[in-house]
Amino acid sequence: MTVLLFWLALHFGLIPVLVLFLLAYRLLLGCSLPVQSTILVNLFQQQKATAVGLYNFSRFIGAAIGPLIGGLIVMQYSVNVVFLSLDLLLGVAAFVIRKNLSDPFEAAPR
Repeated sequence: MTVLLFWLALHFGLIPVLVLFLLAYRLLLGCSLPVQSTILVNLFQQQKATAVGLYNFSRFIGAAIGPLIGGLIVMQYSVNVVFLSLDLLLGVAAFVIRKNLSDPFEAAPR
């Protein structure tokens, strides 16, 4: 939702609103990364280092490739396509994760 609102503020040229939405996006991202690492460590008790290492590897590969792909999309289409596709992908990912995420320590139903 933050990315979609960020795109709308960008589209209408509202710089102060852009700064607020960018701040909100980074704050939410900063709050989510430790949770993801904690879930991995709890899920893979015996392979903690491997799980966190692979998680960070894939996260940093994505951080390196993302701007390259985004730049190609901007050159081919426009910045609007980048933000709208990012919003769509994040929204779908949020629903899929919410549906499939479970606590491994939660008692199984009887």
